[in-house]
Amino acid sequence: GGTFWMAYSDLLRRFEHIDVCKARRGWSDFSVEGRTIPLSSGSSGDVLCKSIVSATLTAKSTEVSAMILQRTKRGKAHTSSDRRYWYQSMGLLVFGPYASSNCGTSTTQPWQLAGAIFSGAKRDTSPLDLILGPGKYFFVTLNFGSSALAHPFALRVTSSAPVDQIKILDSAH
Repeated sequence: GGTFWMAYSDLLRRFEHIDVCKARRGWSDFSVEGRTIPLSSGSSGDVLCKSIVSATLTAKSTEVSAMILQRTKRGKAHTSSDRRYWYQSMGLLVFGPYASSNCGTSTTQPWQLAGAIFSGAKRDTSPLDLILGPGKYFFVTLNFGSSALAHPFALRVTSSAPVDQIKILDSAH
């Protein structure tokens, strides 16, 4: 990162897109690196996720922003394998404790979908912004691409309160 200045007309001429980072003072954050599973790995293509991340929130109400970032294509035209690098269509599901109608937590229905976001084949998903109560949450990354190559990505989560017990689980769980 850094700071620089340029004319707006130069900005429009030289940049295809600009990534803007939500950086808030006092917020917590974590990133988890992952790889999409190539179709050649024997997967049927139903759900191609390498891992599931669990995170525990203890604050009464926590604002959370989550997104998936893929490696940039910049400088990827040097070899024939680099030219085959395409962004994957990615998705993110967040599951959390089932909230019953009396604002408590149910033990008979332990998980519900708290939020989801899907994107076409581009470098990043739009942020998934949620307000979550205390409890354990699962962040599940999905790949809907049809590539025979594994692609690196990062799950990036920022939150208004500290996140405890971040664990990477095997996708078989």
